[in-house]
Amino acid sequence: MYGNKVLGVMNGVIDIHGKPRSKTFTLLANSANAGDSLITVMDTVDWQVGELIVIASSDFDMNQAETRYITAVSEDQMTLTLD
Repeated sequence: MYGNKVLGVMNGVIDIHGKPRSKTFTLLANSANAGDSLITVMDTVDWQVGELIVIASSDFDMNQAETRYITAVSEDQMTLTLD
């Protein structure tokens, strides 16, 4: 089932834990280059310092994504400083 997004259980229960989030993803407000330490996003986010985020590639190659830690969040919660 490559490409299908499904999470299912038969004769059971799914019990998912975690902090409810206002946004789980958003788009970049401006282009970012590989290794940039400051990004601005389109939506207000409730992400916290120390959390791990993934910046997806604009290409179809999943190996071009970056995993980075948030080191600071602006007051408007739209500009993130990354490690």
